[in-house]
Amino acid sequence: MVTAKNLVSNSKADLGWDTRDADYTTWRNEVKDYCAQHEMKSWGGASDGQKAALVVAARGFTGFKPAMRARLASGSDFHKRALEALLQDCMKKRSETAKNLAVKRALKRPRPDEDEADEEGEDADVGEENTAVVFWVSDPDDPAHKDNSGSWLWDHRERRRLGIIAQPTIDGIWAMVKAYVPGGRAVREFWGALADPDPSNPTFPADATSLRADSEVSAFLRLTTAKPIRLLIVLHQVGQANIGPHYFSLDRFDPPVTYDEHDEDSDAVVRNAAGVRQRRLPTTDHTFEQRIQQLRYREKRQSDLKNYVKSQHKQKYPDAIHSDDEDFLYIAHLTSPEVNSGRAMLLARQVVPFARRALALNHGMGMGQIRSRARALRAAQFRWEDLQPGVPGHPGPAPRAPEPPRARRGKRPRTRS
Repeated sequence: MVTAKNLVSNSKADLGWDTRDADYTTWRNEVKDYCAQHEMKSWGGASDGQKAALVVAARGFTGFKPAMRARLASGSDFHKRALEALLQDCMKKRSETAKNLAVKRALKRPRPDEDEADEEGEDADVGEENTAVVFWVSDPDDPAHKDNSGSWLWDHRERRRLGIIAQPTIDGIWAMVKAYVPGGRAVREFWGALADPDPSNPTFPADATSLRADSEVSAFLRLTTAKPIRLLIVLHQVGQANIGPHYFSLDRFDPPVTYDEHDEDSDAVVRNAAGVRQRRLPTTDHTFEQRIQQLRYREKRQSDLKNYVKSQHKQKYPDAIHSDDEDFLYIAHLTSPEVNSGRAMLLARQVVPFARRALALNHGMGMGQIRSRARALRAAQFRWEDLQPGVPGHPGPAPRAPEPPRARRGKRPRTRS
């Protein structure tokens, strides 16, 4: 029997998500944000145009599998029905969350017969999901956003915004305020008011704190005594250096950069799930040529994709060393252990300066090119062995020493007193 729970689970699997896939959670939150912005409360209450627009928009949300996006674009009814089932479930859960929040707020309203213990319990849920806040987006380039002393204005009614923090994290705040950030601008800081404004200065809270980490956001929402909870969102100043103890990097909230990676076979989903299967060799001359031509095409496509990813890597991390760099020779010859992971590659970069110095030293001593290069390779290997866990000077923790063998239990020999 197909239940609602099984339908959702099966639809997630049909669209390439695991049971507890973080990508699905990200995608589901963006679906909820879209429904909130377009005032779509339920699947049944939405018009056909709204449903069609949501189905198309949902393919482009963060976390949606590129392979599934291609299948939907090709007109697959099977995957479209799975997507619509998940969209209905997202809208249903969003509606239930809103109802539960309304009930919780109603229960928290003060009553005449409540004692002090009940009043203390009112804030027990502060810091959980779906926290209502008031926030202002402040622009350093706009003088009207500060008072005469240069302090930010927290009470400007025309700029005041109301929002819900769905998750008590930095990204949860960003999801709430991103619609109010002007195009082409970046967010520099998040500030939270720990207390209400002082009566002598109602434009600024009595105490405020910078919010840079998820743990700080969660603690702030639990500790603040401000009613309502107040946040200040400060934009980056155009044309100025982004330097400050509380500043985010300019690309902190940029959407992830994606690229299209082609499935190399029509049955790629089955292959990825089951592993590698045997394929029969061609049997005729023209089928051999056809298979070889297909392999050349795949090789060319993967080579172009690799070059693109490498160029993006170099742009973001100039110190990266790739196979087309001269110094990669020292990394490629490392053994015991081999460099077979991303973290191992970062560690292997540390051998390059030693190899360069060894090469220069041997050249200075009159050694030939071949002997100097061979000694530089040996210097790189020695340094690589020194960097392994357990070796003195290694940056990581050493393995635990083996425990001493336990003494065998037995009866003690009796002694006469």
